[in-house]
Amino acid sequence: ERYRVMESLRESEQRFRNMADTAPMMIWVSGPDKLRTYFNRQWLEFRGRTMEEEIGYGWADGIYEEDDVQLCLDTYSAAFHRREPVTREYRLRRADGEYRWIHDRAVACLSPGGQFEGYIGSSIDITDRKEAEEVLANLSRRLIKARENECARIARELHDDVNQRMALVSVELQQLRNDLDIVTQ
Repeated sequence: ERYRVMESLRESEQRFRNMADTAPMMIWVSGPDKLRTYFNRQWLEFRGRTMEEEIGYGWADGIYEEDDVQLCLDTYSAAFHRREPVTREYRLRRADGEYRWIHDRAVACLSPGGQFEGYIGSSIDITDRKEAEEVLANLSRRLIKARENECARIARELHDDVNQRMALVSVELQQLRNDLDIVTQ
């Protein structure tokens, strides 16, 4: 019986690894101690590192800046202690040395008996989305600036036009007064 259970467990583990390695995203697993214990083939290829280099906290060596590392780990730790899903975005160094934006989402794994076993997470490269958001933000800023400039131009034209008309009316009124003075004299 024990042999069958162990064999079933090995087969289940192999099915998971096959599924994870063929998934179109990066997948990772952590144990109940927060340490990463597994990365799928896509993750390892993205990072250009071995499983041994990435496990534990090795994966965090590729996070962009020290502040990002701390924020990323703090967010993970806070969710981990509450056993809540965690979502975060951070920059991670790819195998070619380029930093790419990663969207990371993880959920708690529970045993059939309900015991907490760690987290399983998936990550995708969202750099293209982040770049498109930046282009849109820049375009939005430029449109707002163009609108402000156009409003200012229209205000100047209206102001100048009204002032010119008022000056003309003032001149015409003065002329009428002069004409009225001549007629009344």
